[in-house]
Amino acid sequence: MPPSPSSPPPTPTRPLALRACLTAAPLASVLGALILVALTLGALPLVAHAHDLSGPELEQKARAIGFGDSIRLGMEHIYTGYDHLLFLAGLAIAARGLRGILRPITSFTLAHSITLALAALGILAVPSRFVEPAIAASNLYVAFENVARPSPVGRTWLTFGFGLVHGFGFAGALAELGLRRDAFATTLAGFNLGVEAGQLSLVLLAIPLLALARRAAWFAPVAVPVASATIGFFGAYWLVERILVG
Repeated sequence: MPPSPSSPPPTPTRPLALRACLTAAPLASVLGALILVALTLGALPLVAHAHDLSGPELEQKARAIGFGDSIRLGMEHIYTGYDHLLFLAGLAIAARGLRGILRPITSFTLAHSITLALAALGILAVPSRFVEPAIAASNLYVAFENVARPSPVGRTWLTFGFGLVHGFGFAGALAELGLRRDAFATTLAGFNLGVEAGQLSLVLLAIPLLALARRAAWFAPVAVPVASATIGFFGAYWLVERILVG
């Protein structure tokens, strides 16, 4: 009796998180790009005009900033805060799956919102000469861990701790606005909302792009170490510069 033909091997399926990322990639990329472009363009006139002022005139202008302006300034700060962006990039490139990206970034967001509020309220203050080198060191550490541990896990509390440090950096930028007592709550909320909106737009862009890039054989052995080394280089440079120059 001839042997029965063997059944074909099952077709491999992608993990659910990856399939969700690939399905949502076009929409998420377009949405993130639209948010990024629209809100950045909205911030440019205000920022450009503020740079034309100086001394008391700048302080007077800053004190007159409303809720919408504070949102745009928060976004401008995250888009031009390269040390913050590289830290987030270091987390994202080594993360595995959608949850691996969202958990540490959510932890980072919660932490920097706490210290931003505490510092703005005057409850807790840390001098910038300590904060800025610590932010640079966070980039250096994440880059080192990406290379030393190709699949880093358990980063939720690590990013929470570094997020507390980054929040003091955001608070330093907020302090330059010169908060009025009668507009304190709205300015603080608007600035933090702007930071979160800018961060969200970048995450929406990064998730589908990283999901697609991870399908390439060269991503883990080549792209992750090279990108991490670049982040580490800038982290080391900023650390030395901020310690020596202040």
